[in-house]
Amino acid sequence: MDLRRVRSSDWLAAFAGLVLLGSMFLHWYGTSNAWRAFSVVDLVLLLAALFAIAIPVASATQRSGAIPQSISTVGILPGLAAMILVVYRVLDPPGGGHREAGVWIGLAAVLALFVATYRAVADPRQPGLSTSEIEITPLPAPRPE
Repeated sequence: MDLRRVRSSDWLAAFAGLVLLGSMFLHWYGTSNAWRAFSVVDLVLLLAALFAIAIPVASATQRSGAIPQSISTVGILPGLAAMILVVYRVLDPPGGGHREAGVWIGLAAVLALFVATYRAVADPRQPGLSTSEIEITPLPAPRPE
């Protein structure tokens, strides 16, 4: 495990994922938390949070930048879906319920999660990877004809 390989966008994604996960246990509408207020949206939020947390874990544990980059790329879809669903549920609360602190924390977390995941996808750098760790395989010489 090498924490030097984790980019700032990876850390932000993980932090936002943890905050989102924690906010799901707070009151979102009246006395209902996200787990009780939603039937499918909560699973999308959970999936987005888990992908966000997986990004820095993969960056720190994998020698190649391909796996963290792949997780970021795939994770942007649940992040986008979570952002759209939470914004919709802020504008139109289920059952006309009163919005509590959890929904605002969740909204901030999904917005930060989407931005961080997008930045992780857009940044292909793999910091902390020394040139001695990169395996370069030479191409075979062309055959004379």
